[in-house]
Amino acid sequence: PSTTPLGTQTVTVKDSAESSSGRTSTITIAGLSVTSTPSSAVANQAITVSASGFTASTALASISVAGTANTVTTLTDSTAVTDKTTDSSGNLVATFKIPVDEVTRTPGSTHKIIITDDSGRIGEAFLTIPSRTLVLDQAESRRGSTLNFTGDGYQASSTVSITYGSSTTPRTTVTADSAGHISGSFTVSTT
Repeated sequence: PSTTPLGTQTVTVKDSAESSSGRTSTITIAGLSVTSTPSSAVANQAITVSASGFTASTALASISVAGTANTVTTLTDSTAVTDKTTDSSGNLVATFKIPVDEVTRTPGSTHKIIITDDSGRIGEAFLTIPSRTLVLDQAESRRGSTLNFTGDGYQASSTVSITYGSSTTPRTTVTADSAGHISGSFTVSTT
């Protein structure tokens, strides 16, 4: 049935003369075919999922990322998830932003995207939250010099502060782009 739990399941076969034992084997139940583009994304970044094998012309029940606490409610086109339907062949294409919370902001982690339709069919894909990087254009500098930097893995469309040395005052702030990339420059203090 479409509601069989995903993962390893035990199958037991016995004839009517056997009362308690029989032959057993295991089978791994995989979710329906789902891919995410990109497969690596940061919190608040839009991704597109493409899926097949769902019930034809059926509404979605839910999309979750990294557990049920991260349920996606609205797609990027402002359609409610529960108003999105599969096509007449059971295919689905939907774009949404990765929810923002402590789990999806943890760099270097991998999480499941789980999509369920109203008939109980379940599809899953994996999403990697990339590690954060910060690259300076120079390994050595002088007081008053300008340092350029680039980085990846920051929350999409968020403000990122750059501090220098033991100071807690930001030398500059930049806004990460829609994919979590940052770039900018700052001047090394003269004191």
